[in-house]
Amino acid sequence: MVTIFIFIYEVIKYIITYMKTINSFISEKLKVTKQILNKHKECVDLGLPSGTLWGRCNVGADEEHEYGDYFAWGETEPKKEYTWETSKFCKPLKFDRLNISKYSAVDELEELEPEDDAAHVNLGNGWTLPTIEQVEELIENTTNEWVENYNDTGINGRLITGKNGNTIFLPAGSSKSEYNNSIGKAGEYWTKNLSHYQSDGVDFQFSKDIKVHTKNNSSFVHDSKIYIDKKSRYYGLLIRPVKK
Repeated sequence: MVTIFIFIYEVIKYIITYMKTINSFISEKLKVTKQILNKHKECVDLGLPSGTLWGRCNVGADEEHEYGDYFAWGETEPKKEYTWETSKFCKPLKFDRLNISKYSAVDELEELEPEDDAAHVNLGNGWTLPTIEQVEELIENTTNEWVENYNDTGINGRLITGKNGNTIFLPAGSSKSEYNNSIGKAGEYWTKNLSHYQSDGVDFQFSKDIKVHTKNNSSFVHDSKIYIDKKSRYYGLLIRPVKK
């Protein structure tokens, strides 16, 4: 009888020790996860008239200089290949035509719904992709300059400074597709808006400043700044989230 009680005691003690170990492991993982999410969700107030706050990091990045994940427009997960064949809502047909199943003249949707917004799905807490209007506001109410080797990270990009002195850094991560790769020389970021060409999403872009040589052997630096453009939906672009 004593032997049975000792056995039961040892089993209970083992279970308690095991549960403490598991709890400690889970607590540590939750702590790390919370730290990562806090970095993702850190807001930067650039003093914009609308009160829009911009994220410190790209979606999928832990630090402001990291590129983060690449997303096709209207998709919420990164992938290995960015082509029309792997596109979620646009499938190629014969004669260079596309079968567009969402965000088209049929459904008349011109802005990403929450379930197709990578910032909303991955970060929650009010984060979304920026609209065209929010990007225009950013361009008109801040200054920006091309920076190489930002904070000794080896990463190039644009440093944006608000009128209140606060800054965000947009790394020049270019885009992903079967054609383009200008990492370190250009940056391309999605907005949540559909272009008037239904196969394109609206993005905002920037590139490295270019040194222009004139005929009289002088030169000047052409500052490319940030501008709004469009890109085929299947391209993998970066996302800088916003919230109010």
